[in-house]
Amino acid sequence: MVRAPKSLALAALVACSQCADPAPSACDARPRAAGTAIRLEPLAFGAFESPLVDLAAPPGDARRLFLVEQAGRIWLAVDGQRLPTPYLDLTDRVAFGGERGLLSLAFHPGFAANGKLYVNYTSSAGNGDVRISELAAPDPAGTSADPASERVLLGVEHSTYSNHNGGRVAFGPDGYLYASVGDGGGGGDPLGSGQDTTSLLGKLLRIDPANPATAVPGNPFGTAVYHWGLRNAWRFSFDRLTGDLYIGDVGQNAWEELDFLPAEGPGLSPPAGTNWGWSVMEGTHCYAAATCDRTGLELPVVEYGHGEGCSVTGGFVYRGVAMPDLAGSGTYFYADFCGGWVRSVQIAGGVAVNPQQPFSGLGNVYSFGEDGCGELHVLASNGAVSKIVPAP
Repeated sequence: MVRAPKSLALAALVACSQCADPAPSACDARPRAAGTAIRLEPLAFGAFESPLVDLAAPPGDARRLFLVEQAGRIWLAVDGQRLPTPYLDLTDRVAFGGERGLLSLAFHPGFAANGKLYVNYTSSAGNGDVRISELAAPDPAGTSADPASERVLLGVEHSTYSNHNGGRVAFGPDGYLYASVGDGGGGGDPLGSGQDTTSLLGKLLRIDPANPATAVPGNPFGTAVYHWGLRNAWRFSFDRLTGDLYIGDVGQNAWEELDFLPAEGPGLSPPAGTNWGWSVMEGTHCYAAATCDRTGLELPVVEYGHGEGCSVTGGFVYRGVAMPDLAGSGTYFYADFCGGWVRSVQIAGGVAVNPQQPFSGLGNVYSFGEDGCGELHVLASNGAVSKIVPAP
C-alpha cells in the first residue's frame, strides 16, 4: 500500500492554486552559496510500492516536485510534503516489471499556460510497446492531471523482449520533444536495431508534439529518428545553458559510455544524424569482433569498464541557482546503477576533464532529476531521494 507522509499538513490536502509560481523571481529568490563543495541532503517523501525513476517540475516552479513511480503513478510534493493521492495514475495502461513501467515525465515549456505534460511508458495494451504520450492538467497550478486526456504521439513496437526500452522524454532547446528508445532487448542487439535506420528502436527520437505524424525538419530519414546506434539510452539531457547533448548509453558485457554532442548555437539543438556506433561498437571498442569499420561513428567522451559498475545512469549539467560557482563550471553529473556512486566531469574542447566522484555507497542509482529551478536530485534504492546542495 502506498503511504503518504504522516506529517502532511492539512493545507496541502486541498487544491493549491498558488502552488506553481512560474515567474523567474521564484527561483531567483532562493539563497545562494559560494564555492563548488557539495553534499547530499535526504528528502523524506514516505514509502512507495515501486522504484522512483524520475523527478521533474515545470520550468520556474519553485514549490513543487513531481515524483515518477515505475508502476505507473506520478506523485506531487508541495514544499517538501507529498500529497496523499497521485497527481496522475496510469497503472491501468502501464506494463510494469523489470525494465518496463512508467519511465519518465516532461513538462511543456509553456505548461503554466497550457497544462501539457508528456510521459514515456511501456504499454500493457501493446504487450510492452513503448508509448510517448501527451496528457493535460485542467489546472496547471492544481494537484492533478487528467488520465483520460491522453493523446498518444508515438508508439514503438517492443513486444519481443522486455528489456532495453530506453525511457527518457525531454524538451530540447529547439522546442521539440525528444525520446530515447532502446534497441528492443535481448543481448547483443538480436533484432539488429541499432544500425537499422528504418527502425525506431535503438534511437533518439525528435517529435513535434503539435504534429507528431510529420517528421521534424532536419531529421535525417524523414521519420522521428534524430540519432541512431544506441543500445539503451536510459537517460539523456540537454545542458540548460548551452543546449549541449549528453547521453548515458548502457553497455553490453564490458563497457559503459557517456556520449556528448555540442549544440549548434543558442536556442538550437546539436545537429541531427549522429551514429553512436551500437552494435558495431561497445564504447570505444569493437563489439564481438577483433576489428570493425568505425567510419562515420561517433565515439563516447567517457567510458568505464564493468569492474567499476554495470549500467550507466545519465544525469545533468548542474545549472541551478543555489550554487552559482558550480553552475558556471559546466559540471555534468552521472552515476552507475550497480556501482552506487555519483561522478562528475566537465567537457572542454570535446574532451572530458576534471573527473570526480563526490558520492558513493548509494545502493542502486535509478535516475537524476531537476526541479523547476535547475537543482539536481538523485533517486536511489527504496525510493530514496536526495538533493545536491552546498556543503558547509
